Amino acid sequence: MDKGIREELERIVDVSRVTDSEGACWAYAFNDFGSFFNPPFVGGRPDIIVKPVSTDEVSKILKVATETETPVV
Repeated sequence: MDKGIREELERIVDVSRVTDSEGACWAYAFNDFGSFFNPPFVGGRPDIIVKPVSTDEVSKILKVATETETPVV
C-alpha cells in the first residue's frame, strides 16, 4: 500500500485504528469457515485494515479509496 494513502487514512481515523501488520491482515483474509474470501481475493490478504467508528469516517475513507482506485471490502 502506498505510504501516502495510509497517511491520508490516518488523518481520517485515529492512528490506532489503522494497521498493516501482517498478522492482523492475514486474520482478515479468512472468513468464518476458514477459507479465503471469494475472488479476486483468493490466496491474498488485505494490504491495510481501517476501523472507522462513524458514518463520516466511512464516507471520507470511501472518498480516498475512490480517488486512489483502492478496493474496499
